[in-house]
Amino acid sequence: MIDKRDVIAFFDRCAPDWDAGMVRHEPVIQAILDDAGVGPGMRVLDVACGTGVLFPDYLARGAVVTGIDISPEMARIAAEKFAGEPRVQVLCGDVEETAFPKTFDVVMVYNAFPHFPDPARLIARLAGLVKPGGRLVYSTCTINPMENEAIIRAFLKEQPGWRLAAPWMT
Repeated sequence: MIDKRDVIAFFDRCAPDWDAGMVRHEPVIQAILDDAGVGPGMRVLDVACGTGVLFPDYLARGAVVTGIDISPEMARIAAEKFAGEPRVQVLCGDVEETAFPKTFDVVMVYNAFPHFPDPARLIARLAGLVKPGGRLVYSTCTINPMENEAIIRAFLKEQPGWRLAAPWMT
C-alpha cells in the first residue's frame, strides 16, 4: 500500500530538479487538453500539479487554474513560478481531503494516478468536483494501464450520465 508520507517525502526531494528533468511531448499534451475540452474561461483543477508544468498550457487556452499538490515543495515552486498570475491558484494539500468552494469544468490528473493509494476512492472524490457537463481526465504513463482502466470502468458503471471519452478505451 502506498503511504502518502512516502509520496510527500519523495516529491519534496525531487522538486528542486523537477523542471530541469521534464520531458514534454507537445502533441500528446495538446491532444489531452483538446480531449479535455480546455478552453477560454474554463475552471481547471490540476490534481498533483507538481511544479505547474501544465499551467502555461491551460493559460494559453484562456483557462483559470487551481493546482493542488500534496508535496509542499512542489506546491511552493509552482506558486513561485506563477506568482502574480491572477488566473492561477496553487494549494498545498491532499485533494482527497481538501474542501473546494466550487466545482470545476475540468479535473485533470496528469501522470499522477499511480501515486494515489486508493485509485477508486480518488476517482469517486474527483467526480464530485466536476460540475455537470464537465470532464474528469486522467492521463498516465504507467506499468499497468489496464489496471487503471478497470478502476475507471467500474466507477462508470455506477455513475449514470458519465461516459468514457478515450479513443483507446472503447
